[in-house]
Order: sequence, then C-alpha cells, then structure tokens
Amino acid sequence: MRADGWSRLPLIRMTNVSVMPGSAGTLEDLIADTDDGIYMDTNRSWSIDDRRLNFQFGTQVGWEIKNGKRTTMLRRVRNIAATGRAVFVVDRWSEDWRELAYVLVEGPAEVLEDGRERDEALILLTAKYPQYDDLQLAGNLVIKLTAERTLQWHA
Repeated sequence: MRADGWSRLPLIRMTNVSVMPGSAGTLEDLIADTDDGIYMDTNRSWSIDDRRLNFQFGTQVGWEIKNGKRTTMLRRVRNIAATGRAVFVVDRWSEDWRELAYVLVEGPAEVLEDGRERDEALILLTAKYPQYDDLQLAGNLVIKLTAERTLQWHA
C-alpha cells in the first residue's frame, strides 16, 4: 500500500514473522528449493527499527542464492577475499575519557572457510572463552590476520 501524504506512512505488511520448525529437509535442501534469496550464515544482530515499524537483521557472512545455489559471498567478508587485507581494531571504552584507548592491527588477511587451521582457531577460541561452548561455531568462517602494522593510542 502506498502513502497518500507526508503524514501517512505506507502500510508495511508482515512486520513480524514467526517461523516454526518443519520437515522441509536439510539446509542444502532449502537452498536448492530457493530461486532467489539471501542466506545469512552468521546472524549477528536482529532488532526492530527506531520507529518500531520494520524488523531488521544484520550478518557478518551472507550468500546470495540464485536458482538453488549459493553464489556470491556478500560484502563484509568478500572485501577481505578480494583485497587480501584487513584492519582489526580493539578499543577500551570508559565514561572517563582519560581511560579511552585502542589498538589497530593491519595486514594481510584471508578467510578460512574450512580446514584444519580454521578448526584449530575455533578450538582455541572456545578454550579461552567458555561462553562460546553453547554456540554452534562449527560452520563459521575465521579471518586470519597477520600483523604487518600496529598502532596504539590512549588518552
């Protein structure tokens, strides 16, 4: 439905969707049955927008689906695959601005989609941070960044 004036928002249908478990098959079966879509491999955020009208999702890794096949890797990771470089920033936030600080690491990077090196990185991550034990990390990508340049700053 279209808005008929500046003060009337268009009616947006399906602002909330519930998906119940079903018997449609495996993930690959669902992808094979999709003509045109987006598969969000690692859903990292979900919320309703500021005006409370639309539900929105964010992802770190996504794939376009065309004619039942995963095709193009979507933006964030695709940039690393294309350029072979990445920048990683870790910051320390505080209400007291005198305590602000960050470290920036820049260098060659690669996306590890599978293999021993990726699996070992995920094992190290879950060993260091037990809270990740409850997450299903097995299918996630890992970004391998080799530090070529570092920059530190503090207030």
